Amino acid sequence: MHKISAKHLPNLFARIAGEMELYLPVQQDNVVNYAPWQPSAHVDLDTLKTVTSPKQLFLPSSEELYSATSAGGEISISLPPHQNSPFAIFGVKACDAKGIEILDSVYLSQPVDKFYESRRSSATIITLACNKPNMTCFCKHLV
Repeated sequence: MHKISAKHLPNLFARIAGEMELYLPVQQDNVVNYAPWQPSAHVDLDTLKTVTSPKQLFLPSSEELYSATSAGGEISISLPPHQNSPFAIFGVKACDAKGIEILDSVYLSQPVDKFYESRRSSATIITLACNKPNMTCFCKHLV
């Protein structure tokens, strides 16, 4: 396990973002969601739960599955490439990490979802423990 003081986190974020896309909990308009890091972003690592889960980075609400063209009465179907650039997600709580593990057991078993597999193999997940879990949280059972 590695530890870093809070005052050094902006430098860490900049270094990670220099290597790959970095997503973390960002507060915007009084709402905290995972968003790409920018030096001006209001990073909020204290919010217990973001409005949306980090699973959106693996299972977007919409994506191109194939494209079809028609020429001379013939239909041609092509698949998009399954290559994603490396990215990191910082600040994932234990419950969301467990949720991603469950998604892995579904989408990476036969038949493998190639879209999910491509995004998942490109991801580095950096977890963050909760300082004060709510009474309704179950994270102490997940660690």
